[in-house]
Amino acid sequence: MSDEIKDKIKYHTFTKRWGNNKLCRAFAKEIDSWLNNFDEQEQKLLLELLKHFDYYIDRRLYSKAIELYTKFQTICNEDKTKIAFCRIPKEYKVGFSDIFATCFWYANDLLNAITTNIIDLILDSGITPSTLVVVDDVSGSATSFKKLLDAMKKAKIDLTDCTIYFLAINITQFAITNIENYAESKGLTIIPVYLDTQKKAFDPDYIFKDASAKQSEFESLSAKYGVNNVLGFKQAEALISFEYNTPNDTLGIFYEDVIDSTLFKRKNRKENTCVNSMSIRATQLKKVNQANVVHDNTDYFKELSVFVYAYAWGKNFSFIKACQDLGLTEKQLFNIFSILSNNGFIEYVDGSYQLTSKGKQFVHTSNIKEVKAIYSDLSSKSVVPQNNEASADKYIPLNFAEKFKGYN
Repeated sequence: MSDEIKDKIKYHTFTKRWGNNKLCRAFAKEIDSWLNNFDEQEQKLLLELLKHFDYYIDRRLYSKAIELYTKFQTICNEDKTKIAFCRIPKEYKVGFSDIFATCFWYANDLLNAITTNIIDLILDSGITPSTLVVVDDVSGSATSFKKLLDAMKKAKIDLTDCTIYFLAINITQFAITNIENYAESKGLTIIPVYLDTQKKAFDPDYIFKDASAKQSEFESLSAKYGVNNVLGFKQAEALISFEYNTPNDTLGIFYEDVIDSTLFKRKNRKENTCVNSMSIRATQLKKVNQANVVHDNTDYFKELSVFVYAYAWGKNFSFIKACQDLGLTEKQLFNIFSILSNNGFIEYVDGSYQLTSKGKQFVHTSNIKEVKAIYSDLSSKSVVPQNNEASADKYIPLNFAEKFKGYN
């Protein structure tokens, strides 16, 4: 098609970035239909914003995935066998970013290189990769990315010696700033890699010279039509959409169902499905269970103390010595071991108590490992006194304050 004919496609000056001429013609009709819901002054403002919109069609995801991976390879020279790729995990359900993550996995032949749950993989294997690559489709505020890293920290996964790459098709400057600030505050090495970026829509150095006045005008327009997410999630002010969904970082007027039609679609996540109901219930129960854990409870303290002690001594564990060190009668200690065993934390194998996989996971998610060094050091220097006064009614650890300095 000649340039002359191309120029006759309405809005082609910016929609040509979104797809081929067929798509541009279809969008020209949709844009006209959508703009007709607004008055002339409102149309001018919205059209100016549309000129800076980044829109990605489904059939271009494959090429974008290859392009993004190629760019990553020019930045990271690490051997692929030493790199762990992962997506942004969802606790119970899948997310829209999984669409691109799956495309990225397939397009770049990373068939055994990407995991769906990096936290469980690290905890179960006991291995923290030297290079971690998190793949997402778009980031308006970097909130999901930071939540992942926070969850890893909560699970006691140390990332200080790990180089973290955050890959996305489009990352806003707002998100990049948030990532930089987060990395500095946490002492982490994080490198964003992306194909496109944009500033906040009403940044004074971006679209409008009188950005503050235009933002006020836009907010009034949005209020007039009942828009809820006016400036996008976390006030990201993004102008981004995918054919399969529009991120909530984007200005709400472009996708919220507040007029007869929406220009870009955003899927409704609130549909009442079986999995959604189960997820809501699971989240509620988890919060209740966490709230019911009372760490200053005496029984809990005794059980945890014995668990720590058994872990510290390992195969050298002595039942009699444990009674002496912890100030427990044999009956008390046996009952605690029964509780730990019934709860799946320890098991009796080949004449000794050993941690189960559940017990090992508990160790990974706490600082208990540090106690082993304390016990090993003290056991080589101290003579443990005999406890001749222990009774079934008392819990008095002898020298416990000296041997055990507390939990981190």
